[in-house]
Amino acid sequence: MIIHEDSGSPNDSPAEEGAPGPTIAPLPQLDPAARLAIITHSVAAYSSGLERSHLQRLSTRIMSDTTRWLSHLFR
Repeated sequence: MIIHEDSGSPNDSPAEEGAPGPTIAPLPQLDPAARLAIITHSVAAYSSGLERSHLQRLSTRIMSDTTRWLSHLFR
């Protein structure tokens, strides 16, 4: 994810002498909840483009890994 800030007017072209072009804006720091939201949205977007067989394998793997993690966590 890249965010640009335009430092000039929309009619300015970057080829003009001395005209500053777009710069990369700093991204804000994310808290753990925001990171988790980005990861879950990314996995959902990725999985929406998969074929049915691959989606079934992915969902089975996520379910088994989550079940194993929870069983180890709570013994």
